[in-house]
Amino acid sequence: MTRRDGLPLAAAVALLASIATLAVLFLHTADRGAALFGRAALSQAQFGDVLAIHAAAQSGEAPALAAALARYRADIAAERRLVGAGGPHDERIDAAAMAALVGAQPPRLAALSRLVALAAARERAEADVTARQMAALRSRSRGFALLLAACAALSALVGAAGLRLANRRLERAVADRTARLVGVDASRRLFFAKVSHELRTPVTVMRGEAEVALATGPDDAEVLGLALREVVMQSEQLDRRIGELLALSQADDGRLALNDVPLDLAAIVGGAVTRARRHAASHGVQLTATTASGVAMRGDARWLEQALVAVIDNAIKFSGEGDVVDIGLTRHGASAEIGIADRGCGSLPDALPRLFDTYYQTDEGRARGGSGLGLALVRWVAERHGGTVRAAARDGGGCIVTLVLPVTA
Repeated sequence: MTRRDGLPLAAAVALLASIATLAVLFLHTADRGAALFGRAALSQAQFGDVLAIHAAAQSGEAPALAAALARYRADIAAERRLVGAGGPHDERIDAAAMAALVGAQPPRLAALSRLVALAAARERAEADVTARQMAALRSRSRGFALLLAACAALSALVGAAGLRLANRRLERAVADRTARLVGVDASRRLFFAKVSHELRTPVTVMRGEAEVALATGPDDAEVLGLALREVVMQSEQLDRRIGELLALSQADDGRLALNDVPLDLAAIVGGAVTRARRHAASHGVQLTATTASGVAMRGDARWLEQALVAVIDNAIKFSGEGDVVDIGLTRHGASAEIGIADRGCGSLPDALPRLFDTYYQTDEGRARGGSGLGLALVRWVAERHGGTVRAAARDGGGCIVTLVLPVTA
């Protein structure tokens, strides 16, 4: 996740934490408000109880007085349960004193009136304090409500921003996937076109040679021999191309595994030169090989030889009749270099870095019937062996392809 992608997430987390905190505070405020409302109601009830006690005492109605005292005691107990003990004045003392004054013989109404006035004043004061606390709580609740609304609005904005960012990422992913699918489809079409060309050319040549041989008849042994040699050579070329196609296909799928065994690099170069001589002779091209001895490495001899044959075939293709292709193996410290140099037309400097891309062809290569597959296989084999391959223009014309491979001895 990028830093830009993490900003909406961090903002969302901060907003959720803020909303959770405000929700807790809001619930606490609501509980506090309920407690204050209950206390205010009890204070109001106690004020009424005190006035009822005073009225019943003045009228001398004993049942009404007892009922008023009982209600007063019950409301005092309810208030203590609600707010707890420990206040500045214990109202149970007032209730007990009122009951004693009422029960005196004769009832001490003057003292009762004074006590009722004091109790009523205290209840009114408690109601005023509770009213102020409720007003402050109401103001705080409004503030919390505004903050919650602001957080909700910010959450909506952050959510919209996150959704927009997710949509953009999805659009990019869809566009990338579409581009890859288009590329795969184009590569598939190009692959089939190359396969058709690669298979049609040698098959056509072999068919033509076979037709010539059939038309000549069995009496001309020389013509038959030439035709059969051409068929063999074309079949070898066809086998190489099929091998390259299958190898590249398996390499793309990750199914092509190379061996990792000790091998003699000089022997591999010699084997590649031997395999390519028939092809070179058919084009009137001479192969010269100079190899250092005792160059050992680990890898897959078959695919290394196949890669070298592909480079040599490419050099032969760009060489003219009578030209020479030089193959050399040298060692430089922990690396071995295999150079294949031709004296052909060469390539433009801008084209050299792309020679090893799959299906890439220069105009000259396309004109000479190349497929753009062989050198791509060369790069794949070199990289799988921990090496590299490069192409450079050769002084005096032509091109030199160099494989650099790690050695073990």
